[in-house]
Amino acid sequence: MSSANILKVDFNMVYFVSNNAAALYPKTDVIETYMFRALRTEGDYSIGTATGLVQGVVGLVLTIITNKVCQKVSHESLY
Repeated sequence: MSSANILKVDFNMVYFVSNNAAALYPKTDVIETYMFRALRTEGDYSIGTATGLVQGVVGLVLTIITNKVCQKVSHESLY
């Protein structure tokens, strides 16, 4: 059931270890830090909301796929 969490990362670890240095964005930028930066620096709520929505939808799709695979393997549903 935690297949949707594959898209999640510890925001505090990534943000504070990289110290929000622009030179490190190509290596350390993840969805959560991108959303935070879009909301904090640009005040762009639509981008932050859209990326959060896409992350949620992809997580839902991954959960449904995992459930279908489990049904095929063990002939049981996770819900």
